[in-house]
Amino acid sequence: MKKKNLLKMTQTGILMAIIVAMTFIPYIGYISIPGFLSITTLAIPVIIGSVVLGPAVGTILGATWGVTNWINAMILATADAIVFQNPLVSVVPRILVGVAAGWAYVGLSKFIKKRPISIIITSIVASLTNTVLVLTALNLFGTSSLFNLGDTIDLIIKVAFGLNGLIEIAVAIIIPLPIVLVL
Repeated sequence: MKKKNLLKMTQTGILMAIIVAMTFIPYIGYISIPGFLSITTLAIPVIIGSVVLGPAVGTILGATWGVTNWINAMILATADAIVFQNPLVSVVPRILVGVAAGWAYVGLSKFIKKRPISIIITSIVASLTNTVLVLTALNLFGTSSLFNLGDTIDLIIKVAFGLNGLIEIAVAIIIPLPIVLVL
């Protein structure tokens, strides 16, 4: 096996293990804030892998995130986790985060010669992809139809996810940049 392929496979495995650990160790991958906020930091290893190792690895890491999110939702079965028991809400958007991050970086790096700017924009794209696709999936397959909640509760859930999205974008801008530049 070529040394470069072995390195890529090893880095992919390490990032997959980080995603699994972040999912199941409380308050690392999913940070719950009392009330109704739950911030995810799991986009970070997906962004890092997508930029450093490419779109194919980004897709694998996104799938790892989605499947572990789905398994975690099945284990927890809490009110906020139950909406993620549907793979269309938990798995599909996360796979597409890896795809979007990988291809965004490939495209941006051709036009933007300053690597940090490409990484920051890629991080924003990945985080927005997660937020928009999860909210869309929730709207199509999730909360209202699952629990028959009223419009007020549905609005509260959407606002909470929107606020989560803003916080997640900030975290996705700050953390991956120095790690990617080192790798």
